[in-house]
Amino acid sequence: MLETTSVSLFFENYSFHLRIGVKPAYLCPPDVTEAQRREFFRALEIAAQFKAILDKATALARQAQDRYKEGANRRRGNALAYCVGDKVMLNIRNCKTG
Repeated sequence: MLETTSVSLFFENYSFHLRIGVKPAYLCPPDVTEAQRREFFRALEIAAQFKAILDKATALARQAQDRYKEGANRRRGNALAYCVGDKVMLNIRNCKTG
């Protein structure tokens, strides 16, 4: 189970059933055999299926990013604004020296 998409990879790859009888978006070349024609239409259906999966995964990833961003921003305060010439204190306890 993926946290980003809330579904398994198997579902992402195989849950969309191909629809029979849908007109293709592209015309098949006229000088092909019947087997090549079937293969062409099948490839178009698979390409459309992969595009739908990619679009869904992209949308779910965007939603997850927004959730993570909201959670992180909930605990954040406003950052201090530093200007050139400001004096700051630096803790060098964890800095390694020569």
